[in-house]
Amino acid sequence: MRTLRLLFFLAVPGAASGMSWSTPASAQVTESERAAARQLFKDGDELQRAGKFTEALDKFQRAQQVFSAPTNVLRIAECDAALGRLVASAESYRALVRAPLPPGSPPAFQAAVDQARGELAQVEPRVPRLVVQVEPPGVPGPQLQIDGQAVPAALFGEPFQLDPGPHKVLVFAP
Repeated sequence: MRTLRLLFFLAVPGAASGMSWSTPASAQVTESERAAARQLFKDGDELQRAGKFTEALDKFQRAQQVFSAPTNVLRIAECDAALGRLVASAESYRALVRAPLPPGSPPAFQAAVDQARGELAQVEPRVPRLVVQVEPPGVPGPQLQIDGQAVPAALFGEPFQLDPGPHKVLVFAP
């Protein structure tokens, strides 16, 4: 029988690609749908200003489903951050910063990208990372679960981003 020693490191650092801002060609947005998305955004804005982040997030996500826009993604990222969902928030900010804007985009779209860049710099350092190391190295077939979700073995020893708060970490080995 072998004894495994597991080392867990939780660190907060010190210092979705492929997003596009146009709707799929097969699903042209009508003016009516665009108006509905604009109203969803407006409702989300009011909810966000009132501190009702869960409800605001729902409105912004629904607006994004109807009409993909950087302004929606920015607000989704802000609501996720306010709700403590820092991993999702940072990913939304990254996707927003990386996605190219089409020529002739409204100034509000560029402003959203610029704002996302600044907010990403504030959120990234707050994202906790967990490192799981198994000792001795080379133990065959270790398996890792975090909060009931399987994590690829390739991530052993690598920083794994988690939202703040309690988590259940299970490691299995033969």
